[in-house]
Order: sequence, then structure tokens, then C-alpha cells
Amino acid sequence: MKPKGISHPDFSHPILDQVKTKLLGWVSNVELTTPHNNLNVQELQGKKLLLDLINKEKVFITKADKGGATLVFDFQKVVDIITAEVSDTQKYTKLNQSVEKKMEETRKKIVSTVLAHEAAAKFGPLYRLGQWSSPHLTKISRAYCGEEYILDTPHLLGQIEEFNREQTSGNLLLATLDVEALYPSINPQLALTAMTEAFVGDNSTAEGIKAALTDFTKLGFDESFVTFRGSCYKPLIGIPTGGCDSRQIADIFLHWLLFTKIKDNITQWSFVKLFRRFIDDCFIIWKGTTRQFSLFVSNLNTLAENFGIRFGSWEIGKSVNFLDLTLYLDEQNKVQYKIYKKPTDARNYLRTDSFHPPHVFRSVAFSQMLRVVSRNSQENTRYEDMEQLKTDLKRSGHDLEQLEDLEPAVYRRFVAPEEDSLGSNIPPQNL
Repeated sequence: MKPKGISHPDFSHPILDQVKTKLLGWVSNVELTTPHNNLNVQELQGKKLLLDLINKEKVFITKADKGGATLVFDFQKVVDIITAEVSDTQKYTKLNQSVEKKMEETRKKIVSTVLAHEAAAKFGPLYRLGQWSSPHLTKISRAYCGEEYILDTPHLLGQIEEFNREQTSGNLLLATLDVEALYPSINPQLALTAMTEAFVGDNSTAEGIKAALTDFTKLGFDESFVTFRGSCYKPLIGIPTGGCDSRQIADIFLHWLLFTKIKDNITQWSFVKLFRRFIDDCFIIWKGTTRQFSLFVSNLNTLAENFGIRFGSWEIGKSVNFLDLTLYLDEQNKVQYKIYKKPTDARNYLRTDSFHPPHVFRSVAFSQMLRVVSRNSQENTRYEDMEQLKTDLKRSGHDLEQLEDLEPAVYRRFVAPEEDSLGSNIPPQNL
């Protein structure tokens, strides 16, 4: 027997040669089947029409910011809006360099800045400062923001369960509040000041790493620019949007603003029973009246506008929508929740007549059903949302009876996730 890990290119055996010959013959002569297109005839025609309109610069297509919808705009109107935006000298400065020259200039600055920090030069790629900075800033920002920080919906639900264990009395209201155009409104210098304060309270990150984070963030602010029709434009306000470390910087800045510059100067803050924040979306449990909350927002904006920030739309009542939940108070002042469906959510799922393995369709149905179960605190709303989901999945080709057969596995995963697994408990039928 050939020892494991040792290759013998000259090894030969009559049976092995026969198998190899048959295998090579099969591979050479097999005719691979061509999968059918996932789009029907009408959809293919529509796709061809859209591509033609895009190529002729008649329409501009993009994804909606929230809800998963697709937006179709008149191309010229989009160009006019962008032109007006970058032509605003209060917001942008048009640079003299070409795009290629500006790219090369920025690349050289990145290399020189990174090489000045041994840790980053050794462990991080030179051309992705944000990726190197992101994990360090994540750890620091989460510790700095403390209990205020919300990672996602499951994290929020854990906070709500903890709140519901407390004894609450008196009149409570739920409120939401968000920032208008957060990233374009953040003053870069103030963001660096906030980061410095966050670094002071952090004892788990090496000083060399902190120095690199500061230099890399400043470099990102200084060298950020946008390109439009062959020209470069330098933003005069705001920080880059969509970078690997954009959220962490925004989290640090808003916590610094709210809790070190504003909170102590707003008397109505005493009515805040609970304050949680997902980036610029705030969820508040309020002990005062609606009028007092309106005054709270007014005073908040009076102070925040000195830092370039304005809190825009807000909502208050016994029920509010936050993230993908509708949160509401019951008669015992406990916070209950159910799924919130955004108006732009078409609830279109992967069609079962598309060319994908059967387990993909089972996984889609399973994950969506589990989402319904976990995001409803009451049985009646859970049932209503589950029935609606089945209707939506059926519209995408799923079999209703097989969806109902899948439900027990969903509830087992919800009740005992550590004892269940997706592959071992889902019925094997094609959905």
C-alpha cells in the first residue's frame, strides 16, 4: 500500500488503468445539461428593455435605502441632482487633478502613512486601511457606547426581555428618534476629538494601535473624494459613507455628543427610562408626556445643531416602529413586539421554479419562518404573521402543505436552538 502523502507518478496497475480509461472516456463524451433560465419570457424581455434604456442613459436603477425595493429614476434628473449637489461650494470643492492623478496621489499617502506604523504595516494590507481599523474600532466603540449600543434586532430583543423583568409603574410611552443625514453631517475634526476621548477610556488596545487608528482615520477624512463625470470633488463637510469603519466612527461620535456634550444640559432627560441606539436610530422608553417629549426633541436639536447634527423625524405613543419591529406596551407596561413590514417591502422570495438545489428553497422558507417566530412576543400576532408569510411564500411557488409540515422544525429551533440543526430536522420534501 502506498504510504499516505507520498506520490508515485510511475505507479501502474491493470485495474487502475482500466478505471482511468473509462473515467476519461466518460468525461470526454458526457453532455452537460443546460439549466433553464430563472427568468420567464416576459421577465427576459423586460430585462432586455431595461438594459437598453440603461445603455442609452434613459433610466437610472438602484436599490432603495431600506425595504429591498428597486427604484427606477429618469437618468437626466439623477444627473441634474448630482450636478447641483457637487456644484454647491458650501459642500464640495472641485479639484484640479484628474481622477487618475488623484487616485495615485492618495495611494502614495496611504502607503507612507501605513509604513509609519509598524503594527499596521506588518499585519494589515496597505490599500485597505478601513479593514485594518474596523475590528479595533468595533471593540473600542462598543465598550465606549456601553448599554446604549444596539448591534441588531436580536440584540435589541435581549435588551427588551431584560427591561421586562423589571417592575415598572406609572405612565410609559415608547418613542423613536433619528438623525437627518448622519454621515454627511458629522464634522470630521469633532469625530477625531470623540475618538480621542474613547481611546482614553480604553485600556485593552496598545497605544501604537490607537496612534495608527487616529492617523488612518484622519487620512481617510482628508483624502476622501467623489468622482462625477471625470472630475474629482472634495467634500467640505461630513465623513465617508459606507466604509468598513464608518459605523464605528459614527457610533463613537454620537455617544460623545449625546452623553458628554448634551445630556447634562437637558432637564427632560430625566424622563428617559431606557435609551438604546442603532447607529442614528434611537429607541426610547419615556416616563413623561408627549408634550414633554416634543420639548425634549426641541432642546436636543438646539444643542446638537451647534455640532452640525439635527434629529429629524420622531414618533411617540403606545406603539412605534423600530428597525424591523413594531414595539408596543401591554397593560402591565411590558414591551411586546411583532414584525414590522416596511411599505417598500414587496415580500418577493426566491421562486421555486428557478434553477437552484432543493435545499436552498427549504432554507429560505425555514429562515423566514424562524424570523416570524422569533420576532413575535405574542402567540396571536405570531400566528397572523406566519399565515401571511405562508401566503407570500406560496406566491413564490412554495407548496402550502409542505410549509405547514416545516413548522414543527421551526418551533423546535426557536425553543431549543442548541439541540436542533437545520439539516437534521427539516422534512426532506421539495418546497
